[in-house]
Amino acid sequence: MYGVLLIGGQYLIKKLQPMFQIWSTYPNESTQKKMWALMSKLEGFFKIAQLVNFLIFLYDGKHVKLINRLLALNVIYMRSSMARRVSFEYMNRQLVWNGFTEFMLFIMPMINIDKVKSTLKRTFRGTSANVDISEFTCPICAAHPQNTPYVSNCGHRFCYYCIKLAMMTDKQYRCPACSNVIDSIKRWPVSYTH
Repeated sequence: MYGVLLIGGQYLIKKLQPMFQIWSTYPNESTQKKMWALMSKLEGFFKIAQLVNFLIFLYDGKHVKLINRLLALNVIYMRSSMARRVSFEYMNRQLVWNGFTEFMLFIMPMINIDKVKSTLKRTFRGTSANVDISEFTCPICAAHPQNTPYVSNCGHRFCYYCIKLAMMTDKQYRCPACSNVIDSIKRWPVSYTH
C-alpha cells in the first residue's frame, strides 16, 4: 500500500498534470474546467497538509512524510534482539535538522531581508526625526553632496540610487530625517557647487 501511494501517486499526478493544464483553458461552465478547479484546490490542501506535517515532525520527530502519518507507519527493528548501531533519537534528530534546513532553503528566498531590517530599525528607533543633516547631504549614505540628487515628497534630498533602492525594497519606506513615508521622488533641478 505504501509503495503504491508513494510511487504510484506521484507518477499519476505527473502524468495527469499536462491534461489538467489544458483543462484550465476551457470555458468556466465546462466539466473539465470544474475538475481543474477541484484539482487545484486539492493540490493546495495537500501542500498545506504537508507543511503542517513538517511542523509536527519538527516538534515530535516522527513521520517524516505525510503518507507515513496517514498510514501510521513507524520505524521499528525487524528483530527485537538486534543490536543497535545508531539510536533512533540520533537518526530522528538528523532527520529533523535535515528537514529544517530544507525548509529554510525553501523559505529564505521569499523573505525580503532589507525590508525586515528597515522595519526593525523603525521599531527600535521610534518615529521621531532621527538624522540631523545638511540639505546637501544624503540622509541614507551621508554623501556630501548627493550623487544625482532627487527630492522626496517630504522635501529632503537623496542620492538617486539610495532613495530608489530604498523605495523598491520597502514600499512604505520612511525618510530617515523626518520619518514621513516617501511615496514620490523627482529630480532636483538646481546644480550647485559646495
